[in-house]
Amino acid sequence: MKLACVLVVAALVGCQKGEQGDHAAAGSASASDPWDKAAPGPELPKEVVGETRARYVEAFERLTGFSFDDYLADPEVVLR
Repeated sequence: MKLACVLVVAALVGCQKGEQGDHAAAGSASASDPWDKAAPGPELPKEVVGETRARYVEAFERLTGFSFDDYLADPEVVLR
């Protein structure tokens, strides 16, 4: 599976729910915190990280048909 497919599905998951994409959530979270674009970047709020993770987990599960928890327990489950 290609990463591009995961990213597209993750974006679609957010769009279907009427939400902004990950980049918009991250951008709005850091808009109030000036950043000079030098590493390291600012930390994102936990709710932004959690919501983004949830979208990617949902995308993974839709693409593979496997539970993400099953994958974490045995990553080779997607190869069977």
